[in-house]
Amino acid sequence: MEFSYANFCKTLDNTHPIGTWVGGWRAAPNLMSHDTFMEFVWPYEVKLVNAAIERGVLPILHFDSPWDSELETLRELPARKCLLMLDGSTNIRLAREVLGDHMAIQGDVPATMLAMGTDNEVYEYVTSLIDDVGSSTSLVVSSGCDCPLNAKPENVDAMVQATVDYQVK
Repeated sequence: MEFSYANFCKTLDNTHPIGTWVGGWRAAPNLMSHDTFMEFVWPYEVKLVNAAIERGVLPILHFDSPWDSELETLRELPARKCLLMLDGSTNIRLAREVLGDHMAIQGDVPATMLAMGTDNEVYEYVTSLIDDVGSSTSLVVSSGCDCPLNAKPENVDAMVQATVDYQVK
């Protein structure tokens, strides 16, 4: 971790990015007990997040895999300094409920819907997502994780259009 941390800090210092991924997909809490997670993973995630914040860089918590069991733990991170990027494995509505306005959330249009759904399904899903997760809070509508290579262009367009058309109440 010492080498990785030093390299992470050096990269931030040399490149001055707006944001940086802090990954959690290979050591997600669903892969181990809470105690093991808290001992061997969480302190290092916090260290990386704080290093980014200290440098004025937005930590983008690219947390693939289910994080439902540790959503409360994310409240230990500095308020309104992180973007939580989810991939569909974590219940995004539960994340908003637990985190409130503690951090912004990005996601969570399913890759399968973008690849195999219809543009109407995508449009309806996005407006429902905004209603439930983002109408008065910070939500970045996007695919869960990455947009699949086989996403239908009309479905990606529908995701964008639903976001543009939506009127925050």
